Amino acid sequence: MKYFKSPWFFWYTGHRLIAAFSMLISTAMLWFVLAATEGFSIWAVIIAVLLDAVGFWIALIYFFVLRQYVNQIPFFQDSFQNFFDSLVLNHLAIPVIIAYFSSRLASFLVAKICKFEFK
Repeated sequence: MKYFKSPWFFWYTGHRLIAAFSMLISTAMLWFVLAATEGFSIWAVIIAVLLDAVGFWIALIYFFVLRQYVNQIPFFQDSFQNFFDSLVLNHLAIPVIIAYFSSRLASFLVAKICKFEFK
């Protein structure tokens, strides 16, 4: 696992070309898998690639902490609970989980092609 770094690792260590290419490849892979075949929003794919692991924690915080307060907001009904659940699940949680692994795979492949030395 030490070789499968996030694109942000390469960005912050000064290997911005590897980071940019790996994000582009990961976005293209996710767009093809999620947006083109499954009907997911392209914005969900872009957010998932940019947020990386942080998006997963945001989804967990929603489901375990914030979800119980959605029905307490004035003018919201039970149908909004289902709406927010599906919004977070389909536009954040699922794309983030898939993006987490695909971005690391893309980063690894781009780093290998660019002859990056893993230490």
